[in-house]
Amino acid sequence: MATTQKNSPHYVENAKFINDEQIVEQTIWPRRLSRYNKTEKWKQRKRRLNKSVTNEDLVLCVNNGEIYSGTKNSVVFVDDLQGVALYVIASSELKTNSDNELIMNKTPSRRDFKFKAVSIWAYVYDAETALSMSKWSEAKLDVIKNLYKDS
Repeated sequence: MATTQKNSPHYVENAKFINDEQIVEQTIWPRRLSRYNKTEKWKQRKRRLNKSVTNEDLVLCVNNGEIYSGTKNSVVFVDDLQGVALYVIASSELKTNSDNELIMNKTPSRRDFKFKAVSIWAYVYDAETALSMSKWSEAKLDVIKNLYKDS
């Protein structure tokens, strides 16, 4: 089933890597993080955010988050972590056969794609709410804020 999100939260509308006007075919995208090969950029971001964003946060984002169209043939899983928005950026490409030709003789299904977890972003959209939750501390929020300052 194809869907587009209307009345998106501001942390979706303002994310430059999300195109919330585009329709996403949600059934193509696996809802298990383990189905995605992790790129080097993913691994770097995970290391940088390790003290703030847990692996469980990432798993839950892919399992339960909203899916939006991204830029450059990608999608973005988005989850609200109590004052912090978490984004998992994923891409896909059609598999090739043994002759290195794209599989194009039929309508592709999920098994015809290779999936990649491309990157992770986090954004503190409400520090006051975040700090009122036991999950967040000022130090954890600073790690997130420094990520997008350095980028």
